[in-house]
Amino acid sequence: MKAISAGRAFREYNWLLGQPVLNASGNFRGMVVSKTWKSVFQVSSDYGDIIGNIAVVAGLAANIVESSDRVNKILASNDPGNLKAAQLSTLVSSVVVRTLTGVVPAGTHILATSLEGYCQLAGLVSGGNFRQPQQCVDKLKSLDAFVTTEYNRVTDSKNVYYFIQTKVNPWISQKLGF
Repeated sequence: MKAISAGRAFREYNWLLGQPVLNASGNFRGMVVSKTWKSVFQVSSDYGDIIGNIAVVAGLAANIVESSDRVNKILASNDPGNLKAAQLSTLVSSVVVRTLTGVVPAGTHILATSLEGYCQLAGLVSGGNFRQPQQCVDKLKSLDAFVTTEYNRVTDSKNVYYFIQTKVNPWISQKLGF
């Protein structure tokens, strides 16, 4: 068994044989598989761009729906209009930030899950004689949970509003002499 990196596995098609990918002539010239595959790649790239845009809009819609209870509570509160506006402003900002940066917890989860597989493979190769592979899996799960929790905490509109009211506004008032 030969250990290879995941990056190498994706760069080199024939990594199982440990040989570089060559063209039909046995060299690296051209490396165009066929005009059909070029067309398939072009069409899938075009649709991929459209699907990516649809995914962003769908993510925005999901974040708006998720925040609807909070919007209703703000609007139904007895707070003065200026406070409602400030709370709604931070809520809108949080929705946009969650939509545009939602890849962070998702990417971390995918990466952690992939790396867990490598740790589990190490456990199998070692015959279960070492605790390190399981500790590796546990640390990755802990990291995944930490990133998700912190991401939710940082993008929560209540926390953003609280930070602005308790840290930013007093600092600005002090600097401007209000």
